[in-house]
Amino acid sequence: MKTRCASALVLFLLLAPALTAQAPSSPPDTPGGKRIRALLAAFETGSQDAIRSFISGNFAASALKEVPLEQRVQRLGGMAQDIGPLEFHGVVKESSSDVAFIARSKKSGDWIEIGMRFEAGPPNGILGMRFEPSEGPGTVHAQKKGSDAEVAAAAHAVLNAKAMAGEFSGVVLIAKDGKPFFHEAVGLAERDFAIIFKVLERLSGVSK
Repeated sequence: MKTRCASALVLFLLLAPALTAQAPSSPPDTPGGKRIRALLAAFETGSQDAIRSFISGNFAASALKEVPLEQRVQRLGGMAQDIGPLEFHGVVKESSSDVAFIARSKKSGDWIEIGMRFEAGPPNGILGMRFEPSEGPGTVHAQKKGSDAEVAAAAHAVLNAKAMAGEFSGVVLIAKDGKPFFHEAVGLAERDFAIIFKVLERLSGVSK
C-alpha cells in the first residue's frame, strides 16, 4: 500500500507542472489586454445590452461611422450566441496597432483565434475584429493548401469571418495559370456583384 501511495505521489508531482502550464491564464495588464477582458465579459453575458456596451465603449468612432452601432451589435451578438462564453488561454501577438489571442468556446470546446485592430492614436479604439478557427495553443499557422478546392474553402472561411466582423466588403477573385477557380462577394458588395455578373453573362452571350 505504501509503495502504491508513493508511486501515485511521484506521478502527481511529475504531472503537476504540465497541468499548471495548460491552465487558463488571464489577459495581460496592457491596453490590448483591457480590450480582451471587455470582450470576454460581454461574451460571458451574451446579451444584446452587454454586446452594445462593449462596442460603444471600445470601438473607435471612425469604425462606428463606417458600420453603425446597431449593425455591429447584430453581427457580434450573433457571434456571441454561436460561440458562447470564452475561456481565455493566451496572447499570440500584441503591438500598438493590434492584438490576437487564443480562447476556447465553453459552449462547443472549439479553439478560436480572435484579433483586434486599433486606431493609431489615443484612445486606441478598435477598428475591426476577426474570428478564426484554431487548432489551439502552439498551432503553426502557415500551412500550404494542397489543392484549388482547399484554397477556395479557406478563402471562403476567411472572407465570411471578416465580413461578419465588419472588416471587409468586396469581391475576391483567385486564379491559377490565368484561370479563375474562386470568386465570391461578401458584405455590401453581394448585390452589386450579382448585377455585374448578370451584365457579363449578357455581354458574353451566356444564357441559363
